[in-house]
This record gives sequence, C-alpha cells and structure tokens, in this order.
Amino acid sequence: GLKVIARTSAFAFKGKNEDIRKIAETLGVTNVLEGSVRRAGGRIRVTAQLIQATDGTHLWSQRYDREMTDLFAIQDEISVAITEQLKVHLTQRKGSTTNVAAYEAYLEGRYHALKFSPESAAKAVQCLERAIALDPNYALAHFGMAEYCFVMVGVVFADPKEWLLKMAASARRALELDETLAEAHAMLCAVSMGLDYDWAKAEGHIRRARDLNSAAVPVCFVYGRWYLPALGRMQEGLEVLDRAIGQDPLSPAARSLKGLVLLGARRFDLAAEEFQRALDIDPNYLLANWCSTLNCMYRKRFEEALTRAETLVREYGRWSFPLFALGMVNAKARRIEEARLVLAEMIDLADRTHVPANFIACIYGALGELDLAIDWAEKGIEQHDWYMIHLKVDPMFDPLRSDPRYPALLKKMNMA
Repeated sequence: GLKVIARTSAFAFKGKNEDIRKIAETLGVTNVLEGSVRRAGGRIRVTAQLIQATDGTHLWSQRYDREMTDLFAIQDEISVAITEQLKVHLTQRKGSTTNVAAYEAYLEGRYHALKFSPESAAKAVQCLERAIALDPNYALAHFGMAEYCFVMVGVVFADPKEWLLKMAASARRALELDETLAEAHAMLCAVSMGLDYDWAKAEGHIRRARDLNSAAVPVCFVYGRWYLPALGRMQEGLEVLDRAIGQDPLSPAARSLKGLVLLGARRFDLAAEEFQRALDIDPNYLLANWCSTLNCMYRKRFEEALTRAETLVREYGRWSFPLFALGMVNAKARRIEEARLVLAEMIDLADRTHVPANFIACIYGALGELDLAIDWAEKGIEQHDWYMIHLKVDPMFDPLRSDPRYPALLKKMNMA
C-alpha cells in the first residue's frame, strides 16, 4: 500500500529550495522524506526527516554518523523508521546486494541506459559490468544488463538478433537469482515478441511480471508501450503508462513512451504535449527529440519537422536513428531527391554497421515505392528489427498495408 516515487523524479528537486507542499503536489504524494548526506574520509553523516506535506508536520527525524561500510544499514534503519510511522510493512527482496559499490554502479548504469544516446549507452554498460563483477549474485544488476540490451535494440544501436539473445541470457540469470523479479520477466516478454514472434509466450511472461509487481516501471514500459500496442490495444497501453508516470512523473522516458503510444493511436496533438513535457524535463533527450520530429511530420508541419530532423542529425550524428527521421520527413514533404540521398547513405552505412531494414522500408513506403518497401520489410522481419512488432499499428507502416504482399508479412510474424 506504499507508493514510492522513482528516484529520477524525486531527485529533480535536489538542491532546490522548493516548498514541500509544491513538491508533494508535483509528485502526487502525501509525505516527503528530505535530508542530506555528507562524507568525510571513510565516514558519512546522514540527516533525514519525514514530513507530512499537507501541513509541514515533522513525523520523524534522525541523524546517523557511521562508517561508509554501514551505508546499507543506515538505509534499512531509515526505511524501517518510515514504515513504522506510516503503518506499512516492508518485505525483503531476494537477490539483493550488500555491496555498496555494486549498488551504486547498478543505479548509475540504469541512469545512463535510459538516456537513450550512444554516449550514455557506452557509460551504462561499463557501470553494469562493474556492478556484476563486484557482486555476481546481484539479481538487479543482471536485470539492468538485460534492460541495457533492450535499449541497444530499441534505439537501434546494434544487431537485434545478437542483442536480444544477450538480453534473454541476462534476464534468465536474474531470475535464477530471484525468480520473483518482475522486471526480468518483462524483459523475457520483449524477447519473445522481438526474437521469437511468439505472442503466447510473450503473454505468459508479461502476465507473470504483472502478477509479481504490476507497478514496476520497467514492467509498465514493456506492457504499456510495446505489448498492448502491438495487439492494437492502445487505450489500455496508455492507462498502463499513466501508472508508470504516477510512479515517476518527471521521467522523460515515461513521457516519451506515452507520446509514442498516442502517436500510434493517431492522436498527434496529445502526443505533441507528452513529447514537449519530456523536453521540458530534459531538452537534450534524444528519444523525445526524435519522437517530436516524426510527430510534426504526421501533423504535416513539414518546415518544423525538417528543422528538427536536421538538428537531430547535426547534434547526434549520421547514424540510423537520426537519419531515419531526416529521410522520412523529406519523403513525406515530397522532397524526393533529398529523401533518396538519405536512403543511399543509409544503405551504404548498412555495409559497415547495423541499419534497421524496416527504417529503409518505411522511407521507400513514404516515397510510394511499395515493391522496394515490402522487400526491405521482409528483410526487417528476417533480421528481427524491433519496430517490426508494431507492423499492424505504427503510422510509419501505413503505406505498406495497401500492398497485396502485406498479409504475408503478418503471417511471417505470427500476427495474421
């Protein structure tokens, strides 16, 4: 019965002199824990106080002076004190760690992974590998590695078949250490969708994840953004993502993913609002900038979309994710030669690194060249491009659906 806001949202107020009532209203909570941490050599001083937001009453406060090695003990004491005040009961999770450095590396790794950029991905894997090296039996660290692999697939940094296999191995290792880890079951749902095209198995994994912890944000992301929309159940997906946003209201990832579901539902104006909320939180957030570019295109605001696409390529580089946005915008704006130049660049790039075939298919589709679009979509299915799981619903695939070969594509993915 205890709602705990995710640290990404809570830490948005770090170092700011905001009124407690305003913080509580923004986060949707009734109590706020605030305090400070000071380090001197090998010792640490933690002060903490629990405040009832409605009237500013202090429910509990304490100061701890300890050795750094006692950090988890301090966390446990604070947690117990808070739950006693709020009259709730905490359970102990399996597969946790007593290694402070492993815990910090796991948190840092997930932070970087969810930034969705090439630079942050490189930092994420270093942190997660360090967490696993420090404590090989730390289940959450293995889940973190699976989630990192998911990012590599979703933001199309790497070969999806290779990375979905790595994702499955990390998720299964996490479950060997803690079979109740809902987040790891959610990762296996994604693997079943993207690697196996096995929708029954995917349903089993996501049902298990939801039975264990339906409020876990990674579970909400897989269920609300990927599984339900793939089946055309957009409204249910939005409701799930609203629960994730309730847990982490200042997460640009949650806002961006909700916006993508709205985009898939052709609710482009509402999608624009979510993408802008994500950009208000982090103006440099790659996923939100990419989504906003495509959404402007679907709203036929081609000049703005072109400006955004050119900015994406200039700021993030000439690789498949930004180039796809630039190619699609040019094609939809009927800048045919410009779109063909981007296509040629992407096809040439595919000889040296991974470029999703489905991205090339969609640009050809936007140009009206359906034979080539279907040929490349078939390649996308063969190489298990992640976005193919939304073949039935995503607007980027709209031109393909009028082609007589389209039903065969669905059959190959067990979606007919």
